[in-house]
Amino acid sequence: MGKGVGYAFGKEEEFYMNSDSPEIIQKMFEIFDQSASGITAFLTGVEGMGEEISMKQNEIAKIDVEKMEIFRNTAKNQSKEIRKNAYYGEITYLLQSEIEIYLADFGKTFDQFLELGKKSLISFWKNVPIINTEVELATERSENLDREISTHDIFDITSLSVAIPYCDVVVTEKYFTDLAIRKNLDKKYGTIILTNINGLIDLV
Repeated sequence: MGKGVGYAFGKEEEFYMNSDSPEIIQKMFEIFDQSASGITAFLTGVEGMGEEISMKQNEIAKIDVEKMEIFRNTAKNQSKEIRKNAYYGEITYLLQSEIEIYLADFGKTFDQFLELGKKSLISFWKNVPIINTEVELATERSENLDREISTHDIFDITSLSVAIPYCDVVVTEKYFTDLAIRKNLDKKYGTIILTNINGLIDLV
């Protein structure tokens, strides 16, 4: 459904509500509920909404691609571990405002969170399924320097970051299936990952 790390901390709704056409977005939220019809409406889209959101998501994804390519080229001579740790560090700062809100409920500050140290912070994020999955897929994808990062990669990774940890079966393209299995994400989260929807028949 295209919801990755940001969605886990409420960014998705914030993005939609800051749209240039809030009345269309509000309509989506009113229609969507947990009923079968609501879920169908969410997946198939609301008239007049899909194209606008798609354009905005593509704009954001292009910016993300540029940042990732710059980082990949800058850090290509570093070890994979350092690049992965840098990704966790980037996530920590990107989500700082959200983390501060949750820490405040426990009387803690963001500085105290950082004082846990690199090892504990990385361990913390590895135990957040959505974030752990995103980091594993994104860093492994970036290892292939001959493969240009695309906006489709952004959408695939954000979707799979939610799907792999929380779905019983996931169907995706062969490239990301190979990456996920190589990183043992299927075993870690008990998820069957397929490359062909026809494979679902054998599971029914």
